[in-house]
Amino acid sequence: MDTFTSLITEICAEEGIGCKILSYGWLIELSRSGQTRHIIGRHFDVNPAAADRIACDKYACYTVLNSAGIPAFEHALFFNPLRRAHLIRGGEFERAESFLRQHKKIVVKPNAGWQGRDVFLCGTSKELENALCVIFQSEPDACLCPFYEYEYEYRVFYVDGICRFAYGKARPPHEWRHNLSNGASAFEITDEALRGRVEALAARAARQIGIAFATVDIARLNGDNDSLSVVEINSGITANKFLEQKPGYWRQIKKIYSEAIGRMFL
Repeated sequence: MDTFTSLITEICAEEGIGCKILSYGWLIELSRSGQTRHIIGRHFDVNPAAADRIACDKYACYTVLNSAGIPAFEHALFFNPLRRAHLIRGGEFERAESFLRQHKKIVVKPNAGWQGRDVFLCGTSKELENALCVIFQSEPDACLCPFYEYEYEYRVFYVDGICRFAYGKARPPHEWRHNLSNGASAFEITDEALRGRVEALAARAARQIGIAFATVDIARLNGDNDSLSVVEINSGITANKFLEQKPGYWRQIKKIYSEAIGRMFL
């Protein structure tokens, strides 16, 4: 049983909630007082459907935040010619090459990707072509994002209007990504003023898309007056890698999940 499932089953046992592990662990069914709720793929039965979809769609999330004036990493959407031909008005690769020329170095990723899978850093047309070929083998569209130079990223757990917990992620030497699964190190945010700024931006972003339970990733940009920007909002909530590095935070993460589960049964 993985860390996430252990947390959920422990909470349910303590709260008197029925808990069934279904679909090879991908689906968890919870029941109490005649009500049934589900957690599927780390998505809790608590968010509005549209908010969950927006969080899962990197381009849609960027456009919502950008239209509200919330600082967020720019994302541009590119369609798979084999699966989205009806949406394409010109050469998608030529358009992607133009984006690369404009920004010099870019990140290419699935529009609905998660946990840093199939994410590529590209600085040449050949690298861009290879990245899109890999993504388009399985995905209907890809997102291109300018490469932003920054050392630290912060993850904020947001539940029902309140930022419950935040931690930092420091990328390892010679690595440009901040995923804990790629070797980044989690650390406590000791600067209270910085944590306040991070949480304020995360809450503003979460409220704008109307989500109830999410994690929000915030970048601290280098050489830009120490400004902050939203990287993405995640509606699939997992803390497995964080707890592998910081097992002492088990109770704190458990409390967050417990609050989310309690909200599911309101």
